[in-house]
Amino acid sequence: MNRKRPTVADLKARKGKGQMTMLRYFTLDEAAAAEAAGIDIASVPPALVSGPRYRVAAPSVFSYARAGGCGFHRQYPVDERPLRHSGSGHLTGRKGAMARLTRNAAQAHMADRVRVNAINLGWVATEGEHRTPAEVLGRGPDWLAKKQAGLPLGRLVTAEETARLAIYLLGEASVPMSGAIIDFEQKVAGAI
Repeated sequence: MNRKRPTVADLKARKGKGQMTMLRYFTLDEAAAAEAAGIDIASVPPALVSGPRYRVAAPSVFSYARAGGCGFHRQYPVDERPLRHSGSGHLTGRKGAMARLTRNAAQAHMADRVRVNAINLGWVATEGEHRTPAEVLGRGPDWLAKKQAGLPLGRLVTAEETARLAIYLLGEASVPMSGAIIDFEQKVAGAI
């Protein structure tokens, strides 16, 4: 993607002149998927944004770190069943908090005609997702194909699919939807 990372002045200049996209993510693979999807702004853990590989993964995403993470993870009850990502329980609270934050922001800004929606992104097929386990962990070049074969849909979500969904949510076709959380992964949230 050939974009320039915006400055604070750029963001202020764009205020009221269109929509921007924002995510909170926690890994380099999520950063790479956000970059590929054209996400404008990201809230990331300080350790991630200060890491040497972060700007390789997300060179044009305006990123800010929030020390100590989001303090509301344990404070707000989540009215959905816990969401899990590839069996990683540590993402349960984060995704639940994102759902609550999305709904609260959508309600708070509805009178301003600002729509707020979220993509609950699951495991995304990125170059790093393939290369790191294949080369660094020594699982071999076909590890991802084998892993995908065992998934319910037989493959991972792609960065391009994520980008198309983000574009749809920003466009007029998704009006008047606001406060929606789109589960874009291999599991159905709330299913038994």
